Amino acid sequence: YDKNYIAAHPDHLLSRFLYAMMDVDVPEGLPTKPDGTKDSTFPYRYYKTHYWDHVDFGEDGLVRMPVNLIKQKLNFYFDKLVSPDPDSCTKECNMILEKVKNTIDMEHFVIYHLTYKFETSKIMGQDAVFVDLAINNYCNGKAWWTDSTTVEKMCEAAVRKSSTLVGRIAPPLELLTPDSTWVNTASVQAPYTLMIFWDPTCGHCKEVMPKLAKVYEQNKQKGWKVIALASSDKKPEWLQYIAEHPEVKEFVHLRRGIVRSEEMAHNMQSYYIVANPTIFVLDKNKKILANRIDSEKIEEFIGHFEKE
Repeated sequence: YDKNYIAAHPDHLLSRFLYAMMDVDVPEGLPTKPDGTKDSTFPYRYYKTHYWDHVDFGEDGLVRMPVNLIKQKLNFYFDKLVSPDPDSCTKECNMILEKVKNTIDMEHFVIYHLTYKFETSKIMGQDAVFVDLAINNYCNGKAWWTDSTTVEKMCEAAVRKSSTLVGRIAPPLELLTPDSTWVNTASVQAPYTLMIFWDPTCGHCKEVMPKLAKVYEQNKQKGWKVIALASSDKKPEWLQYIAEHPEVKEFVHLRRGIVRSEEMAHNMQSYYIVANPTIFVLDKNKKILANRIDSEKIEEFIGHFEKE
């Protein structure tokens, strides 16, 4: 029935909607590779290549249908078909944005949805996709539907996040220790540095700190170090926690807030910390290997990293 309706009314919005709902018809059988073996990846590659064939990106009405098919297809595409690494996701986002650039509602929805999707992604490294989308769309005036206050906040978040993406060098911080000694985080020498932003009155932080201490204890012979950066306005609670928890006594304890230079104030702002605790993993050169990682996954992550 759907195919008959589409054939009879090819220009109707409903026809375009029904056509977009049709799945990719993957040819049966596997082609043979030059070495004589069957190409088992062919179905996936064919499906991904032709995934958008039935979607008319020039039809704004598709995003106003009772069922938001474009949202469903975008989510499936990025969740199931695209490699989750930020370079692949950014490339695919730009490909789709190129298809919708001469539309109104379609471009509006795609930019909004992809930006939100990667801003809220739980997959490490995908904040880089958000940064690219925000800077190239919201900050470049393409998000005409958004008020100036929202654009300003979006751009501030993107610019600040851009400094601490995976692969960047962690901005150095020069802060005070409990005994009022200045320490620069760049001076902490270690093959791996675990940097945690925390608050001594935060319940979740109190759960994570002992777990991080256990990770440190199991790896300190390898030279691993922990830099714990506490909230600036909780000095008494900070000192009390350190005194009452000997398991964290070997951490490099620093307190955020007081800095000695404009450069260090700027570097502090570069860390876009929206929740405590937040953990970064740095290599020996202070390059960020992981950001916003769970304490339970640190050892597994570094073990996997060392095998690559």
